[in-house]
Amino acid sequence: MAASLAQDRIDRLSGIGFKWSLKECWDTRFQELLKYKAKHGDCDVSTKKGKLGQWVGHQRSTYKTDSLAQDRIDRLDSIGFKWSLKEAALPWETRFNELVQYKAKHGDCNVPVKQGQLGKWVSTQRTAYMAGSLAQDRIDRLNNVGLKWAMIDPIVPWETRFNDLVKYKVKHGDCDVPQRQGKLGTWVNTQRTNYKKDNLSKDRIDRLNVIGFDWTPPTGRSRKRKAPPSTRMQSSSRQMRVSSPSTNVKSVSVVAGASDVKLNGVKGKGFDSEPSLPLQIPSKRSDCNLGTESDDEVDEIGALIYDHAMRRKQFPMK
Repeated sequence: MAASLAQDRIDRLSGIGFKWSLKECWDTRFQELLKYKAKHGDCDVSTKKGKLGQWVGHQRSTYKTDSLAQDRIDRLDSIGFKWSLKEAALPWETRFNELVQYKAKHGDCNVPVKQGQLGKWVSTQRTAYMAGSLAQDRIDRLNNVGLKWAMIDPIVPWETRFNDLVKYKVKHGDCDVPQRQGKLGTWVNTQRTNYKKDNLSKDRIDRLNVIGFDWTPPTGRSRKRKAPPSTRMQSSSRQMRVSSPSTNVKSVSVVAGASDVKLNGVKGKGFDSEPSLPLQIPSKRSDCNLGTESDDEVDEIGALIYDHAMRRKQFPMK
């Protein structure tokens, strides 16, 4: 092979490790691949990973064009070489079992699409379900493990969000939920937007006015609150105080003619008050520090305050 090459050139090439036989070069790379597999557990060397990666890519290319010698194919097969990097589709049952394991670990079946093959499989099940092409037995099995067919949150009734706002006011003293503060903040902003566009019913406007909803919240500390629309209830000059019959009862005094509600010295802004009916809120403590109320107590206080305001609206005192 090297007969026509000058000896000095042969010597110089040999001196730098030049391989005169292509077979010898192939064998060298094959040995490198064996070491790679021993270290990484597979033969999937990236083509970007130096000469070995390029060599591995070349083996796949020549295999696809039927130009790779059979003995080399056999040797590569013997070490588990993959001729295609595309992952074979796993049986439906296998992916389902993976989903069951995922739920046991995470508590739900909401596998992100970006989270590998299982996420893509879950997305495929939803797509097939929406298209009506998913077998009923598979639908039943996925229902049994609690798979949600739609990731969009269900629409929460207006009444539910309103009740959440009443609780918020009892706890914080106003209805100015920041828009960035979750779904209630988004809902509050939507009410203001619909009001400005005249798309909010009078009944809902009235109910929001009753709890002192601010249609134009202040943007700075020095800005004064604007009064609610003209549909707000007219307050009376009468004031009724309710005393507690025992040390285990909290009393709520709704001061008419003011826009504040006082709960044993704790001031909550924005209520449009009417002359109050006796309103008593049971409690195991003698104080009324809203900042430390439990969720159940806040729910109870909010419900009673709103019920009281609505009764005053329906049955105004003469």
